[in-house]
Amino acid sequence: MQYSPANSATRWLAHFDLLGTRALLAEGKERQVFLAYERALKELKRNDDRAAIRHTWFSDTFLIVGADDSGPTFT
Repeated sequence: MQYSPANSATRWLAHFDLLGTRALLAEGKERQVFLAYERALKELKRNDDRAAIRHTWFSDTFLIVGADDSGPTFT
């Protein structure tokens, strides 16, 4: 494990869950889940190009992290 001093900066963090994922999977609608993931990732990528944000996802949760806590990064 490596420590980076840059990671201790104050920054914006957003947390989003794709609602209804469990119900769609239970109904055999896996394709709709994957389409929702694809749309979310495309939108995040589009915004990554405009601002200094990074994102990651696991399960049905998306985390979006800004480079700092400034107003422009927030918008």
